[in-house]
Amino acid sequence: MTRMIPQIFLLIIGFLFAAPLSGYGQLFTGRSQMTIPDSSLPVGWLPGLGLSAEMNSGYGSVAEEQAWNYKLQGTIYFARLDSWILSGTLTHEQSANPYSDINFNPKRAWWTETINLSYLTTDYIIQTGIFHRCKHDIDNAEATNPEKPEPVSTQRGPIVTGLHLTVLSSPQPLLRTIQHRWGGSLNYHLFGSDYRNPSSEEINRIQPRLDESVGSVWALSRLDAPVLEWLNAYQRIWLQAVFFERDEPGFNSRLEWGLRLKGLRGNLDAFGGYESTFDDVALNTPRPTDWWFLGLRVSGLGWE
Repeated sequence: MTRMIPQIFLLIIGFLFAAPLSGYGQLFTGRSQMTIPDSSLPVGWLPGLGLSAEMNSGYGSVAEEQAWNYKLQGTIYFARLDSWILSGTLTHEQSANPYSDINFNPKRAWWTETINLSYLTTDYIIQTGIFHRCKHDIDNAEATNPEKPEPVSTQRGPIVTGLHLTVLSSPQPLLRTIQHRWGGSLNYHLFGSDYRNPSSEEINRIQPRLDESVGSVWALSRLDAPVLEWLNAYQRIWLQAVFFERDEPGFNSRLEWGLRLKGLRGNLDAFGGYESTFDDVALNTPRPTDWWFLGLRVSGLGWE
């Protein structure tokens, strides 16, 4: 146990340096977990499934729109042939503000569907595929904040469809028993929409507009340090740049650190962190926001 203290200390130092990173970006489920194809899958049709769910409470977001956030993620492995895996990933992300009798008022949800073709090597995983992301409002007839009702119900419906090329590394040793994993992705947007209601020429001119986004790049890094045989301390950093036709690029950052309880076929994470986005898409027009959060996550194998 004593020899683990310097490694945990390094994770804490990494957090202190990374916490000031402030960026902007679109909400994207993959910022909290990366999909890692299970290398133990047998060759054949429909060799397996992967599931993940998380819930966290946020503090400090604009209009408290990220007071609650939960994500449900599932992967269907359609087929495996030698080192090739064809899979589909479905994700649902929902956020809520505290303006209700039970302090939980869900107003919007993000859906993401992705088809991936992955190639597995000893050191890397290479993925390519197509993704579709859309945001849906919930209970638009009700005011977002009953204490400050809007004159009309507000709506916003951004949609992004595109192609991606992603590279993920296998765990690599770093500083004795610490494991390091990294990844990066290039995304090209084929189609985008940014419906806003109420709509006016002034509102529609407010940048950025997601229907004018042309693509994005993201990078992530994860460190794992063993505390006990069944328990790891970890830190992950995720950064994204989104590019637009007319507006300047926006940047997103997420820092997460926590403890992972390792099971036979799954994991339980207790985590906290900091996130910043240029547009949380909760409101009718883009607004930058950042917040701190605490949460729990349960996941099967295939999610990091």
